[in-house]
Amino acid sequence: MAELVLITGCSSGIGLSAAVECAAEGFRVVATMRNLERREALLAAARARQVTVAVEQLDVTATSAPVKVKELVLKYGPFFGLVNNAGIAFGGAFEEQTDEDVREQFETNVFGLMSITRAVLPSMRAQGRGRVINVSSLSGRLGLPGVSSYAATKHAVEGFSEALRWEVEPFGIQVALVEPGSFRTPIFGDNQRRASLADMEGPYARLNQMLERVAAEVTARAPAPDVVGTTIARLLAASSPPFRSIVGHDARARRAASPGARSALRDRCPPLPEAEPEAEPAPEPEPEAGPPEEPDPRLAHRRALTSSRLLPSRLTGLPPGNYRRGRREEEVSVDFIRPARSARAPLEDSRDGSFRPQDRPAAPVAAPR
Repeated sequence: MAELVLITGCSSGIGLSAAVECAAEGFRVVATMRNLERREALLAAARARQVTVAVEQLDVTATSAPVKVKELVLKYGPFFGLVNNAGIAFGGAFEEQTDEDVREQFETNVFGLMSITRAVLPSMRAQGRGRVINVSSLSGRLGLPGVSSYAATKHAVEGFSEALRWEVEPFGIQVALVEPGSFRTPIFGDNQRRASLADMEGPYARLNQMLERVAAEVTARAPAPDVVGTTIARLLAASSPPFRSIVGHDARARRAASPGARSALRDRCPPLPEAEPEAEPAPEPEPEAGPPEEPDPRLAHRRALTSSRLLPSRLTGLPPGNYRRGRREEEVSVDFIRPARSARAPLEDSRDGSFRPQDRPAAPVAAPR
């Protein structure tokens, strides 16, 4: 029997595309949305692809959402896959967003996602397998002006997903992130939301005008989100999916907050007011040159041991596979900063996705005679 998949936020955009593409891939799809009156677009797209999807009402922010998920499990059976796609965004400077604006984004993008995930995990554990796919964003990697609160929610989703994958991996459950760039979705059109205190003639007028231009450009020129839906379907079907999947040319170009992305961003953003130049301090006198210091042989020994090499996962203590820059590798890349006493040294996850052993006291080295 085909695997069963639950998808949230399917009334339009990425959720609609994911539901249709997953059904075309052979999955049994339960597509949910907050307002069932908007289901006609999904049903029409499914008919066009000659596939069938079940449509159910689900508000991820409702306190009854976990109970609703359990009812769906009893109705359709245990879910193999969960796609957390439901999300909203408010455009505008943070100062012009009210507490209600910020909380509404966190309720949907973060707390709603966590609530649905918590409700689905027990049935996945009982099966001994499962797949959780969280739809993040380019804003989960790079904070852009005008969507500060939205970027905060997506950074939260990224951190939550990184930790969750280690917690549920022993139960056969895999977690994956999808990081789309700009696509033609209603978040830039009919579902577009503005900060409650946004003022087109206020101190953030230039920023608000830039947001209007960007929204118009995305609506006119950005591609349809079909490729994101296809990516989600492939992640569900893959036997060993990558942890991160970056989708879209702009997302790949700006990933990891590269200097080029920052420069391009500064070119499109209103300049900040320049501060008055400070007086340069008087140059300090250079110290007198003393006798040259003799090199410490222990430092030379440490430099000789500093290298980047690959270790099998059985020696690092990590689960098989490394999710480095969106690629799953069979071995973990470890940078040896100083010799460790044990091959199973505690590890910490660095920002670029590699794993580095925490510093341990170096083994004593005898000085040359």
